[in-house]
Amino acid sequence: MTRHITVACVLVGILVITGLTGLPPASPTVAAFTAAPTADDPAEVFEGALDDDDNAEHRLWIPAGNRIVLRGWCDGDCTDVDLALRSPLGREVAADRDPDDTPYIAYTATRTGVHVIDVEMFKCSENPCRYEVSVTR
Repeated sequence: MTRHITVACVLVGILVITGLTGLPPASPTVAAFTAAPTADDPAEVFEGALDDDDNAEHRLWIPAGNRIVLRGWCDGDCTDVDLALRSPLGREVAADRDPDDTPYIAYTATRTGVHVIDVEMFKCSENPCRYEVSVTR
């Protein structure tokens, strides 16, 4: 079973790296592809640092029918960070653009594949501002 999961993750990773997923080209701030967590690792965390009005993308494999919760936060110099989630087809399926530093998205995937988490540092008083996005399945 583990061998099949590993092979599937490698194949998906190849699709992501070669651009065969149908997603738009990745920006220089794209984080590495992350496989689904195990029972010992119930949450994934993406982190980074962005300047005011900058953004980053993180890729996440989600099987259809699976529910995820995204929670974001940033450091003390940040007062507004936003999250959006795009489907494997590149369409925005959920977003939290409230003027706060704790965005939250709950989403159930309708399509299996690599989804993209968009992080936008809307308000950072002292560049760069650090952020984290946790993913709970």
